[in-house]
Amino acid sequence: MSQTVSAPLSEYWSVFRLLCEVLGGSRAQLLTDSLSNGMLPQLVDMAQRHDVAPTLAVHCERTPAWFGPTHSAERLALHNALRDNTVRNMAIVSQALKIARILNASGIRPMFLKGTARLLATDSKQLGERKQVDIDLVVEPGQLREAAALLLQDDYEFCEVRYGQAVPLRRIPNLRAAFSVAGAHHHLPELIKPGAPAIVELHRHHLPARFQRRVPLASLFASAVPHESHGAAFLVPSTEHGIVHLVLGKLVHEGHFARHTFPLREACDYIHCLESARGPIDYRMIHEHCGRNASLFAALVAQLMAYARAAEYRPQYATRLLDRRIRIMQKACESRWTGEFFHVYARLLHLLYSAVYSPGKIKGFVFREAGGNI
Repeated sequence: MSQTVSAPLSEYWSVFRLLCEVLGGSRAQLLTDSLSNGMLPQLVDMAQRHDVAPTLAVHCERTPAWFGPTHSAERLALHNALRDNTVRNMAIVSQALKIARILNASGIRPMFLKGTARLLATDSKQLGERKQVDIDLVVEPGQLREAAALLLQDDYEFCEVRYGQAVPLRRIPNLRAAFSVAGAHHHLPELIKPGAPAIVELHRHHLPARFQRRVPLASLFASAVPHESHGAAFLVPSTEHGIVHLVLGKLVHEGHFARHTFPLREACDYIHCLESARGPIDYRMIHEHCGRNASLFAALVAQLMAYARAAEYRPQYATRLLDRRIRIMQKACESRWTGEFFHVYARLLHLLYSAVYSPGKIKGFVFREAGGNI
């Protein structure tokens, strides 16, 4: 969680907890009470910090009290956030479907991952609810080189970029160089196309190297769900693999557990996974791949977001350990020193795992941290 807040740190945690419960969606009266108590400006500010302002806008628009005479500035800000994100996501959907059609023409049916999969499989009325940064897709191992070449033919080019920024640190001249740079990564360098709304990440595996033996790519494709839309054929992961990707790829690999932070956008994704599942969820499979990490995430979503269904999956995670972790999370919010300690710890842990499983990534990390000036 960001530590650069305008309000005192002691207030940050209480507002964050309130936003979590509002987005959990099970306590409709809570948002109505928050509007009446003048908490909307703090909620909007917190939602913007965590990239969930459009999600908050959707919840507000379902609340009758939202349409009263007050909160005009905040209402306009959230309305604009939802509108702008809807327009951007429509363009990303169009871009993703065009990529799928290009690959389909050569017999390749891509699988879209993470937020891209959610966008392509969601109802058009909810298209603006989640902010989307890039387009993630994976293809069968034997199709990777051909898929990359097809995208280059469509005016994409490989680049190294900072996360979330379309301005490249450097351009990678050809396919051979791109595969050389990507040797240590689970995806090729980012693909950028002039005028396209999103960066594209073409994956060789859906998870980082340290998890690939535990969760083989074959199992992802074997359980995938086929879709067709506007002349494009593609796959999206099963609910179980979507949750595994959230837990291992985001919370563990990106260090949220090590930093004692709670990624609210990913927690909303988890709720969406549970709500959109078309049948019983195989929690046994999730536990086999994620172990206690999945238990912890489910317990945090149930507790912090007051989302009862997440409590369906809480094996082997004691309530006292959950309470202790939440207390530490609060401390990390209320104390800059504590928050910085866990941030540094998480970075060091990430570098350690990179050195063990993907040593070639260290050079790229140093290059990006130096801003591309070495």
